[in-house]
Amino acid sequence: MKHLSSDLRRLDLKLTCKLQTEIDYWINVLNRVCSVVKSLASHGLSFRGKYDSFESSSENNVNFVMDMTLIAEYDTFSSKHILKYGKHGKGHTSNISFLLMNNLLKL
Repeated sequence: MKHLSSDLRRLDLKLTCKLQTEIDYWINVLNRVCSVVKSLASHGLSFRGKYDSFESSSENNVNFVMDMTLIAEYDTFSSKHILKYGKHGKGHTSNISFLLMNNLLKL
């Protein structure tokens, strides 16, 4: 039984690999968001403003969106994530939302 339960002989190996890939993906997203939140909070800068979506033009964006967009310019992972999840709106998991940002600030 011990031999059959080893990682290499698992029946659900593909499923566990997919799950670990998803976990790693969202950890990478959260690392970037936490870096922006820590940077803005430590300098006492505002997070939100009149235009706080990834759809608005870059000159009108507030600090959080502007910083995330700046990171996305040089980081293909962030760029792909913002393109995929940045314009979904409420009710979709993106981990770049202002609800998450507010929760991180409370922590």
